[in-house]
Amino acid sequence: MTATQLKNGVRAWHEELLEFMIAHPRASLRETSFYFNVSISWISIVKNSDAFRELWAQRRPEHFSRVSAGVSERLVALTEVTLDALTNKVEADTQAGTVSIQSLREVGDMALRSMGFGNKGVPTVQVNNNPNQTNIYVDKDTLANARASKARLQEIMPQVLTITKEIDPNDKGEF
Repeated sequence: MTATQLKNGVRAWHEELLEFMIAHPRASLRETSFYFNVSISWISIVKNSDAFRELWAQRRPEHFSRVSAGVSERLVALTEVTLDALTNKVEADTQAGTVSIQSLREVGDMALRSMGFGNKGVPTVQVNNNPNQTNIYVDKDTLANARASKARLQEIMPQVLTITKEIDPNDKGEF
């Protein structure tokens, strides 16, 4: 969009478009144009304008820092609640004498794995000895016909071998 198309820089409409894009990041141009009751090309022109890109560049870090901070805070809170609940459960079961060695082992293994310790499991490696293997699936009739053809070929082959000339190793290639 040129400066003549956007005389006063970014307008409230453009900020509303940006808010919509932030709120609906997967919305297509068609959906966005339908929401604002404008053409797809107009949305495209506005989105690609220097003024809009500048506004988007300013707002994007703010938005994503708020979103990522919110998610991080929620994950920390969830982790704390989960750890507290597990600790309370293990302590209560221990005091009541109902805790099993198996449950203690599971909780301990889970905690150690979460911290980067403990059994990491055996890595599995698949070795392809024949990387050019091709699997072909056929029906019973096709397989039976192929086997019959192979048998006929094997019957004919001794006849073909008797017709061919034997090569003498001492022959110098003169006919």
